[in-house]
Parts: sequence; structure tokens; C-alpha cells
Amino acid sequence: FYYALIFAVTVLCGSLVVALSAP
Repeated sequence: FYYALIFAVTVLCGSLVVALSAP
């Protein structure tokens, strides 16, 4: 469960960083 939660948070943060760095 924890692995899935950490994975989801990582993907969300990663997509956010990509969206901000590459508008």
C-alpha cells in the first residue's frame, strides 16, 4: 500500500515539475 502511495505522489510531483519547467 505504501509503495503505491509513494509511487502516486512521485508521479504527481513529477508531472507537476515537467508541466512547470516545460510550459
